[in-house]
Amino acid sequence: MILWDAQTRPKMKLGVGQQGGSLVAWGAEGRPAAVLGATGTGGVVGVAARDGKLRAAMGVDEEAGDVRVLGPDGKTRSVMTAENDAGIFVAAGPDGSARAALGVEDGVGFLNIYGADGKLRGYLGVDASGGEIRLYDHEGTLRARLAVGPEGSWLIPQDEENSRPSTTVPSSSEENP
Repeated sequence: MILWDAQTRPKMKLGVGQQGGSLVAWGAEGRPAAVLGATGTGGVVGVAARDGKLRAAMGVDEEAGDVRVLGPDGKTRSVMTAENDAGIFVAAGPDGSARAALGVEDGVGFLNIYGADGKLRGYLGVDASGGEIRLYDHEGTLRARLAVGPEGSWLIPQDEENSRPSTTVPSSSEENP
C-alpha cells in the first residue's frame, strides 16, 4: 500500500510478506528518508539524509544487535555491536576501515588502535587479574609489551629477529623482597 501527497509523490509505503514487513517514509525531496523493517528473526531501522543516502542503521535479531553510522560516501564511520558475551564500539577513518575498537569480550576490556593501513598499532587489555599494553611497528610486528598480573609487572621489549622478549624488568616487589 502506498500513500501519496497532493502532488502525487509517495509519502509512505507499507509492505507485508510471509517473514515480516516494511514501512518506508519519503522526505520532502521525494527520496526515502526512513525505513522500518521486520523479519522472522528481528528488525531493522534505517535513516537517510536529505539526499536519500542511508546515514544510520540499527538491526537486531535474537543473538545480537548493532547500530551503524555512515558517512555521505556510504562508508561506515562507527559501529556499536552487542552480543551475549561482548559489547564493542568501532570508530572508522574516512576510508571506512577501523581505526579504534573499544569493548568487552569474554570478560576482557580492551582498546585496539589501528594505523591508516589497517594494521594493529596498539592494544590495551584488562581483566580481573591484571592488564597488558602491546605496541606494534608499522609492519604490525609486536615490539614492546607491558604486563601486570598477580605475579608482578613486566616491561618486555621485543627482539626484532624473532619477536620474542629480549629483556625482562622485574616488578618492584621482586627488586625489593
